[in-house]
Amino acid sequence: MRAALSWVEIQVHACGRTNFTRAEIEAVIARRVSLQRQHGGGASHQLTAMTVQQAKNREFDGVVVLWPYQVGGDAEHKRRLLYNAITRAKRWCNVIVQGPDILAAAPFT
Repeated sequence: MRAALSWVEIQVHACGRTNFTRAEIEAVIARRVSLQRQHGGGASHQLTAMTVQQAKNREFDGVVVLWPYQVGGDAEHKRRLLYNAITRAKRWCNVIVQGPDILAAAPFT
């Protein structure tokens, strides 16, 4: 809501507009929601959960990788997926696996 009010204030002060359509306001709100989803909310959020694919081309101070019991694809695909997940971290990374037997399977061997 703050983003929509801020947009209206900018329109009033910068452009002198005083009338806004419902579609314009809805578009501003939809754009803000989309940005929050892409970037994990506001600065007050401490944790952001996302898939490896969503995290591509982004970096974080710390990363926790939840490696599930079964990951699809061949050994090379699993290795690339884990590499991509781990390299999102700037300072630290923890990999959590579901069971000790997984450590003997690709991509860990």
